Amino acid sequence: MHAFIVTDTDEIDNLLKEHRAQRIEFSLKKIADIGELKSFTKIKQDTKTAVIIPNIDEASEETQNAFLKSLEEPQENIIYILTTNSLSNILPTIVSRCIVIESHKSQVVSEEVIKFAKEFTQMSVGKKFEKISEVKDRVEAVEFLTNLVSGGHQLFLKDASLINLLEEANKTLSAIKQNGNVQLQLTNFVINLT
Repeated sequence: MHAFIVTDTDEIDNLLKEHRAQRIEFSLKKIADIGELKSFTKIKQDTKTAVIIPNIDEASEETQNAFLKSLEEPQENIIYILTTNSLSNILPTIVSRCIVIESHKSQVVSEEVIKFAKEFTQMSVGKKFEKISEVKDRVEAVEFLTNLVSGGHQLFLKDASLINLLEEANKTLSAIKQNGNVQLQLTNFVINLT
């Protein structure tokens, strides 16, 4: 594997030793940063090089989408090590192309949250609309979607067909956090799942 996501920066040194790689750090916050990264990765590396990207969860969705191409077309002798505080803020398509190394200090997803996500994915469209109608405000909507993303990610590790659910839940969560109309965003979320 050529890409890793770590939730504990202490794991970076372990990966560098394991792969006998030298380290170079790139910040990916905006789309222009992708150009710098591509310029570097175009150059053939004679030795194993680990490109460290801190806080990938803080990169915009547009930047993450642009970075995805680099992950899909790995260059010889380059590995990527991405750090994050929150897997739920990373595009599921990026997560699916990486080995996730979670720290023992990371929050563990409870069985209850995984069960909630599984039940939601198996509901009919009508039942999903009933479920979202129970969400009364922005705080509940953020909690609902965060649980769905956390539990859904665990399910996704076994069933890649859940990619659409994760992408739509992340988009909706982002829109609601940016003050989007709660019921409109949740309604669109369910519609986009069909």
